[in-house]
Amino acid sequence: MLLVRYAEIGLKGKNRAKFENKLIQNIKEKIGNVKIEKELCSILIDADSSKIPLLKEVFGIAWIADVKVCPRDLEELKSKVLELIKSKNPKTFKITTNRADKSFPMNSVEISREIGKSCESQNYKVDLKNYELEIFIDVLKNRALIYTEKIQGPGGLPVGVSGKVLCLLSGGIDSPVAAWLIAKRGAKVDFLHFYSVRNKEELEQSKIPKIVAQLEKYLGKSTLWLIPIWDFQLATLNLEQYELQLFRRFMLKVAERLAKEKGYDAIVLGDSLAQVASQTISNLTVVEKGLGVTIFRPLIGFDKKETIELAKRIGTYELSIQPYKDCCALIAKKPKTSISFEKLQELEKEYKLDDIISSSLEKLKSLQNL
Repeated sequence: MLLVRYAEIGLKGKNRAKFENKLIQNIKEKIGNVKIEKELCSILIDADSSKIPLLKEVFGIAWIADVKVCPRDLEELKSKVLELIKSKNPKTFKITTNRADKSFPMNSVEISREIGKSCESQNYKVDLKNYELEIFIDVLKNRALIYTEKIQGPGGLPVGVSGKVLCLLSGGIDSPVAAWLIAKRGAKVDFLHFYSVRNKEELEQSKIPKIVAQLEKYLGKSTLWLIPIWDFQLATLNLEQYELQLFRRFMLKVAERLAKEKGYDAIVLGDSLAQVASQTISNLTVVEKGLGVTIFRPLIGFDKKETIELAKRIGTYELSIQPYKDCCALIAKKPKTSISFEKLQELEKEYKLDDIISSSLEKLKSLQNL
């Protein structure tokens, strides 16, 4: 049997059951329709340790343990713990008890002390500071659990409890990490990618679907929306100085319309403050001004090293650095670090940005319907 413990969900009040039930639903979607029970802030899964690597990818889980189930009886606990110690044969050990069910007649310290004494009588040494083996005992309402290792999960909140968001996916290092971070806060994430390639097969075989597939290990099933940038490129051939700002305005306005049409609660971007010219405070402020949708930037305070480290940990880094015609890199080689909102509005009118957005949205497809 596997024990799953959550952390942040335990801080919830009357709506805690909603979070617990969503976590259980996500666990079943990940490892199959196994038997799962809730008992005193513990989630008990009828599965073996082979499922632990999958559970490490489920947001909302603080840690996982492979446990032995024992009756709520002190003598039974002594016997099972001694059996475990004999199999491990440590030089020193420590017992840590969590009496989750307060109706049990002994408190946590007393349980640990009595079982420790029983093991010491068999010539095994207790050492509370310099122990080689720590044995955990959880006393629940209907059973007791014994285990020796807590395997860290990803933490956060279960995907699906915090609304639905649309993440702009460039294909670089940053935006996949931003998607992962917002999903960790419980958001259901779909993706919007702007592409420049002309060949359907080239897009299907590019790194973009691979990045989404890697993220889906944590996020669950996601939709990848695709829009070509051809109309924007053709309409702005003679635009030089402010091409990047207008292009980012184009992408955000497309995303805004799609969010309203498909019911997304917010847009997610991979921006990090001052990392590149397009991400100065001035440019970030101006390009989103007047939009009627919430914008999240989970990486806004990250430096590049921090983002790369997290990308490596979640498995997107090696995919993100594969060669690809990133549309932002194609748009402007030496972008301006600032533009006034008045100038941006002037360019929107001059290049008929609303018409470009409409014609581009007519070409909207999901990856499955290319």
